[in-house]
Amino acid sequence: FPGAGAVSAGWEGVAPAFAKHYRVISFDMRGQGFSDWDPNKQYNVMTHVADMKEAVHQLGLKNIIVLGHSMGGNEAVVYAAEDAANVIALIAEDGGYMLPGSTHADRRAQDAKAGIPPRPAPKTEFATWDEVLASMIYAPPGTRELEAENRFRKTDDGRYVARMDPSVIATEEADSMMQPGATAPFAKRVTCPAMVIRGMDDNSFVMDGAL
Repeated sequence: FPGAGAVSAGWEGVAPAFAKHYRVISFDMRGQGFSDWDPNKQYNVMTHVADMKEAVHQLGLKNIIVLGHSMGGNEAVVYAAEDAANVIALIAEDGGYMLPGSTHADRRAQDAKAGIPPRPAPKTEFATWDEVLASMIYAPPGTRELEAENRFRKTDDGRYVARMDPSVIATEEADSMMQPGATAPFAKRVTCPAMVIRGMDDNSFVMDGAL
């Protein structure tokens, strides 16, 4: 589960190492990357989990390890609970369980109180491919080109526009499963070994008290 606004190519920095020991499959969730947009704008945790269940079923996957980042961490926890008989391990990277005061709205309010200007929204359109590549500052080393291809497409008039449905981020913010404590009932049902990875400066996600 790559998280809201992220794409399958974001795992390219670690996938080759995992692939030495496992079969690695990463997905573009609906409305992101190369996956189709949802005309009903259903870009939420439970819908993504249902999509993943169907993909796992169609591919006939067994004994899976679920990895999720950010919103995808929450989704990974829910999936591990919902498909417990088939999940042998869970990894939640900067995701899984949100602390009180850590929603996007909370952080915007905290920034405003501290006099920090609002963060500009990510650009969704560029004039040249070089500008697109220059914007991939968070792409893992050696994966900038691939991530850019997953995130942007060229229009008939030569512009480069985002592949992601603009509704994805707004839907994430409104999702009740992205509220503090929402994944706790699911986390308590996880029966497999779990690894929680938290960024040193991250104040949004933690599993303490949930498992």
